Amino acid sequence: MIEAKNLSFSYPFSSPVFEEVDFKLAPKEVVVITGPTGSGKSTLAKCITGFIPHHVDGTYVGSIIINDHDMGDMSLADISRLVGLVQQDSESQICTLKVLDEIAFGPENFLVKRNDILSRIQESLDAIDSHHLIERETYALSGGEKKRIVIASILSSLPQYIVFDEPTSNLDPQGIKQFQDLLLQLKENNFGVLCIEHNLNAVLPVADRTLKLDDGKLVSYNPVYESTESNSPRIQPFLFQEPLLSASQISFSYDSKIAIDNLSLSIYPGEIIALMGDNGSGKTTLLRLLSGLLSPDFGQIFLGDTHIEKLSSKDIAKHTGIVFQNPVHQIFEKSVWQEYTLGLRILGLDDIYHLEQAEEKLKKYGLFEKKNDNPYSLSHGQKRRLNVLSSMVHTPSLLIFDEPFIGQDKVGRTLITESLLNHQKNGGASIVVTHDSEFSKGFGNRLVFLDSGAILLDGTPESVLSHLALLGKDEYDFSGVNQE
Repeated sequence: MIEAKNLSFSYPFSSPVFEEVDFKLAPKEVVVITGPTGSGKSTLAKCITGFIPHHVDGTYVGSIIINDHDMGDMSLADISRLVGLVQQDSESQICTLKVLDEIAFGPENFLVKRNDILSRIQESLDAIDSHHLIERETYALSGGEKKRIVIASILSSLPQYIVFDEPTSNLDPQGIKQFQDLLLQLKENNFGVLCIEHNLNAVLPVADRTLKLDDGKLVSYNPVYESTESNSPRIQPFLFQEPLLSASQISFSYDSKIAIDNLSLSIYPGEIIALMGDNGSGKTTLLRLLSGLLSPDFGQIFLGDTHIEKLSSKDIAKHTGIVFQNPVHQIFEKSVWQEYTLGLRILGLDDIYHLEQAEEKLKKYGLFEKKNDNPYSLSHGQKRRLNVLSSMVHTPSLLIFDEPFIGQDKVGRTLITESLLNHQKNGGASIVVTHDSEFSKGFGNRLVFLDSGAILLDGTPESVLSHLALLGKDEYDFSGVNQE
């Protein structure tokens, strides 16, 4: 059993993240912890897995007992044999260039015999249904594929307890179903499992109990379902106008792997397009092409009536706002305020009016008190809110968002959704990668579904989800408990 007793922690020069936390995790148990963005859930995970206090500075009070041994008397290597951590940011956890090497990394460091390592690799890939990735380079994987491989790399080390920090954040609906099956298998095989999640519908069906971390306290929690669908009529797009962006028969490959295959798409003013598809179907690559970050091997992309390759990066930035899949990939400055207003300075819009508007929005998004903090000190979800704000600070006409709701609690999801709706009301357009059918049905004008780099379906969310069910992909139309 893992038991935390009177656990408190604060980072240097900061108020306590949580105080006097008591917590138990037994073998054959799945426990879920939820809570608002920035409430300290990932910090608690680092305490339970020994990173705090062994490698993170701060004031640590209390104790954690693992199988009757005080963690304070154990080395991090010894702790890692017993407790594995799947971090929120998968990329920060990947150590090698090949999938095979990544899954073998843990048992190799524990001096497991070669034949046993090979068996563990196969068993770990079986557990996440990802044998097709074994020959791939880790850096070429999609966000969801990286998440699967990180999970496999922890499974291959065979710890007794596993802490999952937002494990379903990049997974497609099929991946979430497979993860639920994995949790049941772990439970049956005597593992103790802690899941930190906002997306409660992904884990509640297999959870034994749910806790909530809020205002520094960890308490029992009974979530109640509330639909996130909108009852307001959708704003109709301005299809009679020229498209803000159009792609014609574009294709793109990474070496010999085709990522986008002869795809055509137009985005009109007033549209919110939900872009869905299985992990690895080409969604992120498509957004990179539409934003000018990649150039198609074949075909053309126009921003307005101008070929995108004739525009400078600055000209493209004037008209587009981009949110990458990984929040860390677009943080450049040393303070939240400098990061947020970077676009204004680059585009020469840092006048009193725009700066005052920016300050008000920073307050609305709950980041004003952190305006002088380093962005890297923010939680994963707070970084994402900063990304969204930064992408919209100059009021572009087209928003290109790759999974903007990652790490968001209910408040954060509402803030981002309201921003998209206000942008739509003002004639702007958005294309949003998401695995959330409720967002698609509640707020999307169109749902575009990618399959192997091509558009399989394009229509109203209801019609596309209905067709997906006929194709055996009914998991995409799944509703559940709100994000907390």
